[in-house]
Amino acid sequence: MTSYRKLTKYYMEHRPRHGMDKVRSVLRSEWAAGPWNEECDDFYFTHRRVHCLGWRNHLGVWCGYVGVWRGHPWFGKDYSDVEMDAPGGLTYSGKLYPKPGHPWFLGFDCGHSYDYTPGLATVFEAAGASCGPPESAYKTMPYVIYCLCEMAGEVRSAA
Repeated sequence: MTSYRKLTKYYMEHRPRHGMDKVRSVLRSEWAAGPWNEECDDFYFTHRRVHCLGWRNHLGVWCGYVGVWRGHPWFGKDYSDVEMDAPGGLTYSGKLYPKPGHPWFLGFDCGHSYDYTPGLATVFEAAGASCGPPESAYKTMPYVIYCLCEMAGEVRSAA
């Protein structure tokens, strides 16, 4: 099996960007000040030997993913068939990298109706409208890391 250090380097160099890099850089410069100004745009770590990735999408919200390896009961399953506690529920399942030997990922996003979305808020505020209910909250990077650690525990328990 490939070492974690090599996988970390590979994930950070080849993570899917879905063609949104240019959009992200333009919109991010226009976002209002907030906790996202002090955060990076992506991260990778392992917890309980489970690969955990996070990156900010083009609207400024975090997306988080945990990897499961071949042989795990959730490998190859659609996210709707996996019972896992994730913020807003699971919204993704699949391979993030086309090369063989990489895990199957299960993921979530923090862009639901009660989540504050910096990129979308900028567009709404420019139009004189509000983005979401007043009690909406931005999900921070530490929150996403905590959720990924909890999900990694669920992955290990289900193995």
